[in-house]
Amino acid sequence: MDYRSFQDMNKTILLNRHRLPAKIDLVVGIPRSGLISAAYLSVALNLPMTDLATLLDGGVFEAGTTKKRPDFEAALQRDRTVVVIDDSIGSGTAMRSYRKRIAESGIDGTFYFCAVYGHMSRHPDADAVLEKVSTPALYEWNFMHRPEIAEACCDIDGVLCPNVPPQDDDDGERYLEFIRTAPPYFLPTQRIGCLITGRREKYRAETEDWLKRHGVQYDELEMVGDLSYSHGEAKGVYLRDSRHSFFIESEPDQAHQIASLSSKPVICVETQELVQPGGPFLSKNWFSRTAVTSQLGLAKIALRRWVGDRAYYRLKSALHRSSR
Repeated sequence: MDYRSFQDMNKTILLNRHRLPAKIDLVVGIPRSGLISAAYLSVALNLPMTDLATLLDGGVFEAGTTKKRPDFEAALQRDRTVVVIDDSIGSGTAMRSYRKRIAESGIDGTFYFCAVYGHMSRHPDADAVLEKVSTPALYEWNFMHRPEIAEACCDIDGVLCPNVPPQDDDDGERYLEFIRTAPPYFLPTQRIGCLITGRREKYRAETEDWLKRHGVQYDELEMVGDLSYSHGEAKGVYLRDSRHSFFIESEPDQAHQIASLSSKPVICVETQELVQPGGPFLSKNWFSRTAVTSQLGLAKIALRRWVGDRAYYRLKSALHRSSR
């Protein structure tokens, strides 16, 4: 399991600048996450950037005041070199769509397609993959929206909502009011395997109500605030003995404690790092539907590279017809 933060993405782009064309006139981001990659690259190199819709309309994004203004004239010339970038590439669907739309538009320029991250170092739909990552790979900008969190245990305070302010941590009316009215923080759009919180059992009803109001879906809710040992210990022991593969924790000290006790990885949202004890970790649920789908996707890409696009799509069509 790999995890990459915004800082990691920026570093990967800068360290792999040499793998991109020496002369770049314009950077185009694939929405939405690819726009982040495009912004990092364009700001670092002082280049104009845009998205596909603006590109096809013949324009580029405006830029703020800099010591040296980006060369907007070169970005609009017919002989320009355009880098089209996405944060990651899996099946290649988004990249193929961009290639097709650009080709069909007849727009001028030499186009170079790349992804910052990919599960293979060479991909048939990209001219470059800047860094190879393992399967599964989670990213700071989208990990709460990935189906992999069905295999996760997740903290509540500090992740789904802010930590309780010290002045409200009275285990009384002020604390109860915080639980009822806490603003949402990082809300998941996928179902989480288990929520584990240091809140006491007596606050279960208010906690469940808050989760329901904010659309948080989960399989289990464990409240460990009444246990005699620390929250980090309780979370680590639970993760160790559970079917779940990793933990999402807010506090660095607890993240390290959970990883140590469970021998499973922990994403720490405060530091945006993956705390991974003892080297690479293979999930108990490696052959879950999500993991199998990912592995099949890699196999399809490898087959396509081996036999070529024409033979691959002929085979795919034949198999589709035979299954009907």
